[in-house]
Amino acid sequence: MAAEVRRAEREEKLYEPLDRAVAAGPLAGSLNVEEHPVDPQRVQEFVKGIISPHKQVTGAMMENLSERRGFHMDHAEAKRRERQLRKPKEEMTARELRAHGAFEIPDALQKYSVYVPLHVLWKKYITDLMSNARALSVQGFKLMKADFHGAIISVVRSRNPCLVGVSGILIQETTNALRLITPYDTLKVVPKRDNVFMLELPSGAVVTLYGNHLCQRSADRTARKFKAKPTIEL
Repeated sequence: MAAEVRRAEREEKLYEPLDRAVAAGPLAGSLNVEEHPVDPQRVQEFVKGIISPHKQVTGAMMENLSERRGFHMDHAEAKRRERQLRKPKEEMTARELRAHGAFEIPDALQKYSVYVPLHVLWKKYITDLMSNARALSVQGFKLMKADFHGAIISVVRSRNPCLVGVSGILIQETTNALRLITPYDTLKVVPKRDNVFMLELPSGAVVTLYGNHLCQRSADRTARKFKAKPTIEL
């Protein structure tokens, strides 16, 4: 009951009167402040005349206005429903892709001869990438950001003696491992950490790659800014 009385009082006085200090103060003459009775019916007609060309006026809107709560002039509700109806693009996570075998290489494709054309393309790519890099520091930064898919990579040092001497074309790179296809049509998975790799460029230069510095995805490594750090020995 008390809430209804307060609501009725708010509807009778849509706007609170000015403070007496302002209405009767020295600024009253300059502001032309005059007290006029507020007619709620005229206020509603005025609001309806402004809003009706844009949006249908409902009782809830007038109630919000009388309680000094705002409402959207545009079709916010229709836009919200439209966004809800739009189905987001369904993408599979890495775990789901792995469960469906998206990263597995079929036995028919585990042949060295299949990836020889990829190695030829990589040599053209790395030659174009290094063509404008003359300083050794610039060459090093470009190599750290380069894509090694298709390169012939060899393991020269490792904490696992069984991996030393493994060489092949890189066909898949993950955050922590390299997948190499050897000339004997054998697929080898070599971890990056605690391994040192050798890479030969088309110019004949031999590059040493420390696996501890490469523990990132190829796409992330391309966008990362590297800082010069001392080499971590095994």
